[in-house]
Amino acid sequence: WMIRVANDNPAVIDEGFSDTITSIDPNYLNVDEKSKIFQLIFQTYLLKKTWIPRWTRNTLPNFCQTVDYQKMKLIIADSKGSETDNLINLGNALDVISRMLTNGSPLIKKDRLWWKTKLVSLANIGNENGVIQRHALSALSSYVGESNLVNQVTNLLTHKSNLVREAYLDFCSDIDPNSDIVINKMVDGLKAGEEIYSRHGLYKINNKRGTQFLLEKLVSDPKFLKQFLDKESIFNGHDRNGDEAIICNIRKYANDKDIQ
Repeated sequence: WMIRVANDNPAVIDEGFSDTITSIDPNYLNVDEKSKIFQLIFQTYLLKKTWIPRWTRNTLPNFCQTVDYQKMKLIIADSKGSETDNLINLGNALDVISRMLTNGSPLIKKDRLWWKTKLVSLANIGNENGVIQRHALSALSSYVGESNLVNQVTNLLTHKSNLVREAYLDFCSDIDPNSDIVINKMVDGLKAGEEIYSRHGLYKINNKRGTQFLLEKLVSDPKFLKQFLDKESIFNGHDRNGDEAIICNIRKYANDKDIQ
């Protein structure tokens, strides 16, 4: 009945309506019903050229069906219109795709190679606004273990937007936190003043090789060591110890000859 009401009076489709209708358990709906809900919300915000509400973004991908997915793929593959239109429509579509990739949606599995190429291209577009880059980086973070992706994406630590810089550091550390190249990115980020996301990227290190390389960087790079120690009090206090993840790894491998 909510779909009927919305079709009769599209003005009712606001944030509250969108959040409510996408909170329905999709397991109780058939394919056609799920697709109708997806298209109702996605197309409404596409026509409005406004962002899909934050809470709705979390649940909308659960309603996406094959026909809906193909439409979004076309939007991303062949976007047209003004720059603002592109930013909003691409951003909304990329947000859905990012969540589908992260959740391992069966609709998207056969296209993972295509998406990887497309997302790298979008991450490298050089737009100062940064919206598209952030969504592309978020989606690329689902390609865990493919550390070669870090070299394929432009170094965004110098981007004007702090949100893009943070998304870039998150992307790098999600892909392969133990690789030399990623640890170097975290070191560079920390030295450039991106303390929070860089440090949290170092917290993701979880094997011997990553721990060894981090210790080597602390010993060989005085600027990194100073920056790391200078900000220690921000992450460690009487009620928390943010550096515990690093300390635990050092203790774990303390008797290893390579670490010593």
